Amino acid sequence: AQEAMEDAVMTMAVAGDVMFDDSYSIMNYYRSVGGEITKCFDETLLGYMKQADLFMVNNECTFTNRGTPTEGKTYTFRSNPQNAKILKEMGVDLVSLANNHAYDYGEISILDTMDTLTGSGIEYVGAGTTLDEAKTPFYYEMEGTKVAIVAATQIERMPNPDTKGATQNTPGVFRCFEPELLCEVIKTAKENSDFVIVYVHWGAENTTEVDWAQRDQAILFEEAGADLIVGDHPHCLQG
Repeated sequence: AQEAMEDAVMTMAVAGDVMFDDSYSIMNYYRSVGGEITKCFDETLLGYMKQADLFMVNNECTFTNRGTPTEGKTYTFRSNPQNAKILKEMGVDLVSLANNHAYDYGEISILDTMDTLTGSGIEYVGAGTTLDEAKTPFYYEMEGTKVAIVAATQIERMPNPDTKGATQNTPGVFRCFEPELLCEVIKTAKENSDFVIVYVHWGAENTTEVDWAQRDQAILFEEAGADLIVGDHPHCLQG
């Protein structure tokens, strides 16, 4: 038994932005193949997704039938709560809500999204009804090894972003353009786990070049205790 434990391997799969807005081509295709997930993914890729002990993506849409689109925002995403089951069909166990579309239909939309995910058996990180909830890491333990996952966003780098950051008494996402609080969370996560993953919504879309904030803050995250840093948002692979 001891030898089996020593040989045990934990497998984690991560992906970037996933969006199920009902009016976009992604959902049009899904409906056109009768909602068969096996017709949406390569068999080998889907196998990796489902076989991983923990599979995480960035959930970049709201799951709600309520709210109104954020005024003046070019892209706002809303998906029928029933579509959350697609995450399960893909093998997803955990999603980040720390992104710039989690609040697209107002406060009610992020609250509905969290409720929908919980009701669908999908864990989430990076958002909450309060800042304390939003910054809380997700912990996953297997064969005596404990992994902490922290998620945050620095997209919408302005004083009053469309996607509201959580406060001590209002819901929202965990924002980290000012990295001090995230570094504190990483340090605490390191004290309470064996391996810390920091999953950050950052960078510029459609470029392979990292920006100054990514370069500078990655060093701070590593010094705080991050063992692995995973980025999302650019819609392409960066270094």
